[in-house]
Amino acid sequence: MHLEEAAVDIFVELIGFQRHCIKFLRDTVSLDRETEAGWQEFHVFEEKAKSSIDGVLEMVEKHVRFASHVEEMQRLQMILSLATNNPTSQVDIPFSNLPVARNARFFDRDNIIEKIDNHFANLSVTKGLRSIALYGLGGVGKTHVALKYASVKKEEFPAILWIKSETAESLEQSFSEIAVRLKLQGAGMSKHEENRILILDWLQKTTCRWLLVYDNAETFELLLKYWPVASQGCVIITSRNHSFAYEPAETGIEVLPFDRESGSGFILHMLSLDIVTSISSQDVQSSLQLSEKLSGHALAISQMTGLIHRRSWSISEFIAIYDRNTRQIHGMPGTNSLDAVWRLSFQSLSPDCTTMLGIMCYLTPDSIPQALFEPVGAQDLPTKLEFCHDELVLSDLIDELLTLALIKREKSARILSLHRLVQQQFRYFSSPADNQRFFYHTTCLLFEAFPQSDAKKGQLFLLESASYTEVQDSLAVAISAFDKLASEEKNEYLYADLCASSGLAWAHRGSFSFARPWLEQSHQIRSAADPPNGLELSWTEINMANMEASAGNYSSSLDWQIKALRNRQSAGGDDSKHMHPQAILYQNLGRCKYLVGNFAEAQVWCHIAVTLLLESQNWAMLAYTYFVRGNIGRAEGDFARAREEYTHAQRVWLDKGLILTHHFNGACLYKLGCVAFDQDDSVSAIKHLRESLVIAKLHQNVLVGDYARVLHKLSVIMRRQPGHEEEADAWREEAEALARVSLGLQEGACVADDEQTYDKLVYILWR
Repeated sequence: MHLEEAAVDIFVELIGFQRHCIKFLRDTVSLDRETEAGWQEFHVFEEKAKSSIDGVLEMVEKHVRFASHVEEMQRLQMILSLATNNPTSQVDIPFSNLPVARNARFFDRDNIIEKIDNHFANLSVTKGLRSIALYGLGGVGKTHVALKYASVKKEEFPAILWIKSETAESLEQSFSEIAVRLKLQGAGMSKHEENRILILDWLQKTTCRWLLVYDNAETFELLLKYWPVASQGCVIITSRNHSFAYEPAETGIEVLPFDRESGSGFILHMLSLDIVTSISSQDVQSSLQLSEKLSGHALAISQMTGLIHRRSWSISEFIAIYDRNTRQIHGMPGTNSLDAVWRLSFQSLSPDCTTMLGIMCYLTPDSIPQALFEPVGAQDLPTKLEFCHDELVLSDLIDELLTLALIKREKSARILSLHRLVQQQFRYFSSPADNQRFFYHTTCLLFEAFPQSDAKKGQLFLLESASYTEVQDSLAVAISAFDKLASEEKNEYLYADLCASSGLAWAHRGSFSFARPWLEQSHQIRSAADPPNGLELSWTEINMANMEASAGNYSSSLDWQIKALRNRQSAGGDDSKHMHPQAILYQNLGRCKYLVGNFAEAQVWCHIAVTLLLESQNWAMLAYTYFVRGNIGRAEGDFARAREEYTHAQRVWLDKGLILTHHFNGACLYKLGCVAFDQDDSVSAIKHLRESLVIAKLHQNVLVGDYARVLHKLSVIMRRQPGHEEEADAWREEAEALARVSLGLQEGACVADDEQTYDKLVYILWR
């Protein structure tokens, strides 16, 4: 990064912060600014600006250190060149010191190999040094990718130098071994500093093509001393530390865990010698199941397939044993390298970092708001959570976890996430006492986020994060506790909220007959209030409207929505504070108008909703509105517009840090598959529907209808693909069996083979 670029970046950030300050002071009344809560929005802008500027300054510091290193190397090489006549004359090339692969059967990752190749393409002296960092979670396969690339490129690189880079000692030792093996003049095993200079000097002066691989690099500072200042050559860094992608490497590629299908392919690849006959459908299904359980983690898959091979188990046998003995399996002989990967990461954590990661292991892994660790006004937090009161300390902890690739952070939405296998392994790594402490600290932070006076938000959080089993369990306990209260202690409006949450949980799951009595009871309580609370009453009417629409009663749904709109309007004025919540009603009216076939009016209501939702930044409801507009476009036969709206819905959902594995994202992929099929694009349709199936599979036990409709649509399309008839029939049979149960049909009863039948199983918001 050039200093001029850094200055511009900081200037832009300061201007943006100043604009936010002016808008905040202009839009916020003085009364609101007299409380700490009133300044919360300002503090968010302030923290973002500080974080961005600190990031730029950190990159500038690295650039300065790197420039100093270049100057030092140039001086040393000048001195060295005076003392030697021709340091490259005795070099023994071709040369390669690639390690022996633990598993020589490379699998997949061809897309990453291609990206590396494209970056290194057309290398010449005039092109300069090319470098790339492969970063990601420990054990995900970074070293494997680098080794595969180096192995297939031996003919193109006469010199391939593999550097073990975990510690200063391993770097020193690797350079010395290579200097001696290259027969560089003056090299010796005990001359570590001279060997370093000799290799770096040779890399600068040689005319042969060379590839340098720094494997398992830990920190920029450690690697800096050993970084080439040559004007040619290629460098690959493998590291858990994502910052290598910015400095010293030119760019980076994140090596991700395998997706479900690729993980299954890796399992079958590793066990190919054990499956002596052709691969059966049972083998495929079992491998898909195991891939999910191991979350596509390459090293975990490698270790577990090795165990399957040694014990002569079938994949399905292993899964049954693994489910009963997960902790013991991960500690068995043969899985030591997997255990070492986790221990290496976990043992290096600071005490506060350990606490923070422990808390994250008891939260939904895909979408953890950073704000959870920033409780406003909390005075009674345990001592171990004091880091939550210091934004700089918290920032350091997040950086530490990011550096070890244990978590990820989405900047704009300030969302943290982590791999499910990290959660599982850290809980195993921690003692029972530590796990109890982590759970207690989690409940403390959640209590601050969802205090007793607003307990309804906790239920809504579980609903919106699709944790239906958890919300229904917590509601059962809450309702049971409510029933045991004395009559004078019972708050009927609290009970109305409990009824509403219970009804919504059943409705979201597609069980509309179970949802109805709960939602009706909630509405009865709110409608009997004296004086009436128009806002709360309108929410119960929205719930009733969506339930009726889900049950196919579209006219009744429209009536409920109109009632809700009238009660909402009676509860407040026409300023933005009151208009933004009404946007949800406008979206619902648009949906109802679409359902009754009034597409033109539906578009008008959706347009109004989009305008207001953009202002209020209610991203989830904005995504739902684009989804409705996609349905309207598809109903009108405008498939290009429908695809655009569905894509927009998904992009808003994901770009704003909402949950990747949420079933609404799955619904967007499902609709994209449907509209691709409408356009006779079977390739895209299958791709989108397979992606949707991955998400639906995660929720198949609670969102049966969502899962069944993806299976059905895939079966329809695959039935037309030669050679896939058996797979299509299996999906159709599974979808029909699930539909019979959901629709209350007898076993063997005929299920209509159409999209509309399966849509009836799905809640209206993502239908």
